[in-house]
Parts: sequence; C-alpha cells; structure tokens
Amino acid sequence: MLTHSLIGGNNGYLKLWPDILMYYLTIYVVAFTSFLCKFYKPLKDFLHSRYKWIPFSLCVGELLLGLTLLGLLFGECCYFYYDHGWQDTKKTYYTTEERAARTMGQVAAVCMVSQSLFLFISLKNLIAIDLVYRDYWSSQ
Repeated sequence: MLTHSLIGGNNGYLKLWPDILMYYLTIYVVAFTSFLCKFYKPLKDFLHSRYKWIPFSLCVGELLLGLTLLGLLFGECCYFYYDHGWQDTKKTYYTTEERAARTMGQVAAVCMVSQSLFLFISLKNLIAIDLVYRDYWSSQ
C-alpha cells in the first residue's frame, strides 16, 4: 500500500496513511448505511430482519456490522504486519516477533477505538437514551 500526500496551500500537505484510510472508510460506510436506512425503508427492514441461519439470533445489520469490524481488523493487521515500517525504517529491519508484537498493539488500539465507536452507535437503543432523544427531538 502506498501513502498518499495531498498538497495544500502554503507548502502544507496532508498524508493519507492506509490504516487511517481503512478506519475512516469503515466509519463512513457505517454512517452512510445508517443515513440511508433513515430514508429508505426496504433497506431498514432488510437490516432488521432475522433469519434462522444467522447464529445467536442476530439481525442482518448486526451481522454485517460485525463482519465490517472483522474486515477492518483483518485489513489493519495485514497492513501493520506486512507493509508498515516503524520510525521510517524498512520492514525487514525488525524481526518477525517484533513486527507481530507491534501489530497486535496497533490492532488492539484500533479495536478499542472501533468498539467504543460502535458501542456509542448502539447505545441509542437503550431505553434511557431513547427517552432522552425523544424528549430532545420533541422539544425542537
């Protein structure tokens, strides 16, 4: 994977690292899907549907959200282990064990942030939060 640089004004630039691109793409896909569900009822009904072949009686949306998180973690793991060099060094400078340890640390950080994000998204389903949202939106 390549790092992309966007040239800005006054000789400034923005580096787009592949791990950041993967993470924010995941967030935008989840947010865009939830935005579409707000206005397109068949999609919302499909994501809320439950099938017998889905384990643990999850709905389709929960299954897809979990698969999205697993895909993000797999992509981040592959990127950090095979492609990322730390402190501007070559990938071969570090031993396999050290790259694996650094990869697990980076993936753990991504996992903590992603889980807290998805937990925040799912918190709106709690009754207390739902009452707060209902009172707030009804007052507007």
